[in-house]
Amino acid sequence: MFVLECLPGKDDSITCVAYSPDGRWLASTSGFYPQPQSGTIRGEVKLWDLASRQVRMTLRNTRNFARSVAFSPDGARLAAGLGDRTVRLWDVETLDEQGVMRGHSRSVGALAFSPDGSELISGAGDRSGLGRSGEVYCWDTATATTQARIPEPNGVWALAYQPQGKAVIIGTATVKLWWLHRDEPEVLLPTKTVARALALSPDGGTLALTAGWSVKLYDMSVARARATLAGHKQIVTSLAFSPDGRTLASGSADGTVRFWDVAVGRERACFDWGMRNVQCVAFAPDGMTAAAGGKSPNNLVIWDLDEAAG
Repeated sequence: MFVLECLPGKDDSITCVAYSPDGRWLASTSGFYPQPQSGTIRGEVKLWDLASRQVRMTLRNTRNFARSVAFSPDGARLAAGLGDRTVRLWDVETLDEQGVMRGHSRSVGALAFSPDGSELISGAGDRSGLGRSGEVYCWDTATATTQARIPEPNGVWALAYQPQGKAVIIGTATVKLWWLHRDEPEVLLPTKTVARALALSPDGGTLALTAGWSVKLYDMSVARARATLAGHKQIVTSLAFSPDGRTLASGSADGTVRFWDVAVGRERACFDWGMRNVQCVAFAPDGMTAAAGGKSPNNLVIWDLDEAAG
């Protein structure tokens, strides 16, 4: 395990991490208070060179939390959702900003590229709770223009594209399925708690969904729960499948990351680095390492998965 950075400030927090498809880069978003007690909030979007373990560039400084980041499937572009209600696109090689997408009414907390990279879905809502409305946008990534928009009265916490690229799964007060460019999404799964995070297995057959302090696995062929993964001591905040779909990682406000055997629903390993709140997890494309982000100390870590593979 190695620590990439610890941000200065009282309540510094890594909010999202994403590996590039070739495994060369790690993108992160964050929010923090540069001066304790000041009440001022800052946010950053950073691109890390994983070979040198150094920041290649800080792509954006904002006056709000930066909350979501995603690479296009070909690795050529990077998208970030910001607290200023915009979505921004960069060319990963040149680091030139390619587009600014405006229209959201709230902080943009969820992003997902289509499998062919031609479209980008973004979701927004009130991150302090689901008391305020938000929306989901579909953008053309070549022109940074709106393709479609649907309102979401409960705000949006999480998004996932189906592997076939025909529909998007939306995490809110329920789990919804939006067939792209149709006017209304349909309720896929009713939930008893807010769907703070969700993850779809690489083959699209299993949906992992946060359920308070636990995680539920659903068989997508019948939209029915098949397992409950219990062990966290506080709310589960983040989920990620391994590239082969056999392992699920879950991060929690209890400061731990747990690894689960998807086939049998059993915990494989648990890691704790003293984070006060793990807010994001991600697997490297080769499945050999993983990254987690949260609050200080050790707010952005990468570790070898040999120990978790047993």
